[in-house]
Amino acid sequence: YERFNRTSLEDLFIGVAPNCPYWSSFEGNVDHVRVYDRALTPDEILADIPDYSTTTTVSAYQTSPYAESTMGYDAVVSPTPPGGQVQFYLSRDGGPELHVGNPPVSEDGHASVNIHNGQNILPGAYVLRAEFMGYGPAQPSVSSSTAFTVLPIPTTVAVTAPENVHLPAAPIRLQALTGWGAGTGRTGEPG
Repeated sequence: YERFNRTSLEDLFIGVAPNCPYWSSFEGNVDHVRVYDRALTPDEILADIPDYSTTTTVSAYQTSPYAESTMGYDAVVSPTPPGGQVQFYLSRDGGPELHVGNPPVSEDGHASVNIHNGQNILPGAYVLRAEFMGYGPAQPSVSSSTAFTVLPIPTTVAVTAPENVHLPAAPIRLQALTGWGAGTGRTGEPG
C-alpha cells in the first residue's frame, strides 16, 4: 500500500514511471487499485485488505543432542503477516502437549523461542508444534510439527591410567563404545 499526497492536477500513473528516461514499467500485476479523495485511517486500510491464507513451517535445533544443551524453536509464517504471534506446543514421549511460548512474528516472518541449558528438558522423543493464530487479513495457518530426540547426559566414569600414561588433572568425559577394542588387546580398533 502506497500513500500519495497529491495537490496538483497532474496525471497519476500506476505501474509505470513516466519521469524515468526509459519509461520503465512495473513487472508484475497491479490489482485492488482504489483512489480515495481523503486519507484513510489505519483501521480503514486494514479493513480494506483482502484476507489471505498463511502457512507455518516449524523447526527445532539443539547445540548438542543431550539434555543439557540449549534448544531453540523457530517458525516461519509465509507470506509474512503484518503482526501476530505463533503458539508453540511441545510433547514428550507421546504425552500431553505443553504450551512453551507465544513469540511475536518478526518483520521477516520468523517467531522464535530459546530454552537455555536444558531448562525443563528431559531425555525423550519430542514433537514440537507451531500454529500462527492469524492477524488482520492474515488467516490462521494449519499447524506444523517436527520431531526430535533428546539424549541423556553421558555419565562420567573414573578411569585409572596405566603407570606410563599421564592424564590431565582436570576431569575428562569418556564415552563407552560397544564393540571396540574387544578381543584385539588394542584400544581404538574394531574388535
